Amino acid sequence: MSKSITIEYVLLGLVIALTGFEVIFRASLFLQIALLFLIVLYFISSKRRFSPEFLIIAIPFIIPLIFQGFKFELYELAIKNILGDLMDFLLCYLVLVIIKDRFHLTFINIIFFLAIFSLVFYPTQFLPSVQETIKNTLGSIITPLGTDHIPESHKSKTLVFFTYLFGQDSPGVIPRNCGAFWEPGMFAVFLNLALLMNLYIEKRAILSKKNLVFIIALITTLSTTGYIVLFLILLSRLSFQNSILKFLISLPIIVVFIYFAYLYIWNLDFIGGKVNSNIEARHYNRSSRFGAAVYHFERLSEFPLAGVVLKYGNEEQNVYYTERETTPNGLSLVFLIYGIPIGIYYFVLFYFGISKWLIYIDQKDIKVHVLFFIVSLLLAFSQDITGRLFYIMILFFPICFKNPYQNEHISY
Repeated sequence: MSKSITIEYVLLGLVIALTGFEVIFRASLFLQIALLFLIVLYFISSKRRFSPEFLIIAIPFIIPLIFQGFKFELYELAIKNILGDLMDFLLCYLVLVIIKDRFHLTFINIIFFLAIFSLVFYPTQFLPSVQETIKNTLGSIITPLGTDHIPESHKSKTLVFFTYLFGQDSPGVIPRNCGAFWEPGMFAVFLNLALLMNLYIEKRAILSKKNLVFIIALITTLSTTGYIVLFLILLSRLSFQNSILKFLISLPIIVVFIYFAYLYIWNLDFIGGKVNSNIEARHYNRSSRFGAAVYHFERLSEFPLAGVVLKYGNEEQNVYYTERETTPNGLSLVFLIYGIPIGIYYFVLFYFGISKWLIYIDQKDIKVHVLFFIVSLLLAFSQDITGRLFYIMILFFPICFKNPYQNEHISY
């Protein structure tokens, strides 16, 4: 592996880690500044071109924060958030320019490694003595960054590439696979995206080695959204045929697949039962996905054109960790942060970014473009990933993937 490819793995791995690895996603601003400085130095030394179009993408997201600062008289908090957003945007843009020609291959291989690593350590959660030995030795050496304010009872143990989620060793609890991430749902996001890329870009069979690993790892996450999206991806693979005749031939298989998925998967407590309870609790439980959306839009009514994230964040600072109520819905969160106009801009940009990227790598099927977009939205429904680095990177796809890639297909 050449030096440039190794650097690409490190850079994209860093973006993924800062998005959700238990060990680093709460990293301090100082560390993020240091990492950005190193990336800038490498970008300059590699003689790549910085496009002023970066500002066209970034500035619209800064404007609502300026308005919020004046509206709620939170000037210092507004400046901090603006600088933080600009740093995130710049880091994502620079990394994307550096890795773009091997983006999907690098991503698939990173997630494949994380999936394999997780499947090695996941079974230890069913062996209490083995789990405790690992947690008390290796797990006690590595302390996740930014966890000083978290009570010991809510701290997870991490081996960098695998996380023992707190509370999973309680009697009657079925252990879930977090991989390297802070919670299983975030791991499921990346596993589904890797599976989707391997199926539709690399055109690998469903039962290929990597896809089987992704699917098995997904099953061990016990993630509601992860299972629903996995079902959608597999269903799409059966449905997307090159001719009507092939589709009609596949139709009986599709019908049987949907029937058995409903019968044996949807009726599981943590799938259909959890979705139904989330819907029923939407008006009083902010920690449910539907409740989070209701809460976000109720808050948004205070300042719908520019969002209310500064006021919301300022109030949360004074609430003790164990008393905080999470609002895990990344779709409505975008509108809470930026307001309705820029929220719409975010998702329009997101779709066109995905479409431009797929065309760049010679995947021109519009059905696949829409599928990638829908899958990305569904995965964000239960995670705040829309405000994290990996999804922010996708916002810069339109200016980085302009012309179809001319070089021969690269595989490594």
